[in-house]
Amino acid sequence: PSRFALAATAVAFGVLTMQLLLRSRRKALDAFRTGWFGLALGVIVTASLGVIAHSTNDTRWGLAFGAAGLVGFAGLGVNTMLYRIVPFLIWLHWQRRNKARVRLPLLHEIIPAAAQRPQMWIHAAGALLLIAAPFAPELARSAALLLLISELTLVLLLVQAMRLYRKNVHQLDLMPARQQSHP
Repeated sequence: PSRFALAATAVAFGVLTMQLLLRSRRKALDAFRTGWFGLALGVIVTASLGVIAHSTNDTRWGLAFGAAGLVGFAGLGVNTMLYRIVPFLIWLHWQRRNKARVRLPLLHEIIPAAAQRPQMWIHAAGALLLIAAPFAPELARSAALLLLISELTLVLLLVQAMRLYRKNVHQLDLMPARQQSHP
């Protein structure tokens, strides 16, 4: 009974999250919102598979549940948060070093959504294939390949963000501080 209550709570969280995203005043579907929508869907799928796995003796459902939880929900969650946390930390460090008060790239320019979105879709496709793999083992290699491509793309995007950080920090360190004018 407590497992079903936990699953129901997870599904309620997923549905509520989707509703909040759909009702949001901010209509731009950026990669962060897409990631949160995927997380909401992922928690619903994971909870549903958990209920099925608990209700049957077929171990394939347990494997599908594990894949959904680890790769579909947690993996997508890590990606989504990295895309928000890394640019914020880079931006914050730039602001602290920006004595000349020059214009710096905005948060969404550090890792553009146009670069994030394909990586997230590749990850989602790999997760779906991995969830299906216990029932169709021939999908396992394709799932692994997609997930590898997804994670390599994530690493590449994070490395590019760090290069942008270093480039701007170097330029900021060479600039003189802007003088305050006193009346």
